[in-house]
Amino acid sequence: MRMTGRNQHRNNVRMETKWLEDFVSLAETRSFSRSALLRHVTQPAFSRRIQALEAWAGADLVDRSTYPTRLTPAGDILHAQSIEMLQTLQSTRALLRGHTSARQDVVEFAVPHTLAFTFFPPWVSSLRGKLDPLKYRLTALNVHDTVLRLVEGHCDFLIIYPHQLQALQLEPERYEMLTLGQEMLAPYVKPAADGTPLHPETLVSARAGLDMTLDVCIYRERPSAKVMPNSQANALWDELSSQAASKPVGRLLASKK
Repeated sequence: MRMTGRNQHRNNVRMETKWLEDFVSLAETRSFSRSALLRHVTQPAFSRRIQALEAWAGADLVDRSTYPTRLTPAGDILHAQSIEMLQTLQSTRALLRGHTSARQDVVEFAVPHTLAFTFFPPWVSSLRGKLDPLKYRLTALNVHDTVLRLVEGHCDFLIIYPHQLQALQLEPERYEMLTLGQEMLAPYVKPAADGTPLHPETLVSARAGLDMTLDVCIYRERPSAKVMPNSQANALWDELSSQAASKPVGRLLASKK
């Protein structure tokens, strides 16, 4: 989409819907740093996207001379229009995905590379006989991009190692989570010629500072009038939820030794 701006450079700027989502977030938080965290990008990258939106609009949308940040009159107008446009796009996407799901019913997974090769194959095999036929598509990416696939509505489920200190966090108000299993985390160092650790002090320090187990969790966006998972995705979540409910507290649905 192209819109006429104030100069030739701005005329060539293509607007992206994620810029509108960034802008709506900024209007709500009134903080560049907070919105960058919620949008899973660095603050400099978030600021550049807001600037790109202003270049496309041909107007200043944010008053940067005040704290907390507030919108300009032009920003107020675009904020209201952005909410309406994004809601329309989300509703349209939900309708299209529902139509596609009705024909295909393929469950989309986003999984980081490591889990895609270690955890996912035996885990999905364990579902056979319970959800046959389970049609699924696996997309293996880095952690940041897998989270974005869920946030942007491009998959049904995200499987990751969650940690409270990692930069990418999913709000529990919007996403629900189940624990699938647990994997062991082991530090390694290069051996010396005699087979002993080349840097034993590093190995000891790593072992002392690491939680040696990592939970493997599955996330999905909470169903709503606008976001309805397909029937296969619903059946899978119901199965996983029933397994979780039948386990004592502290037990996991699956484990990998």
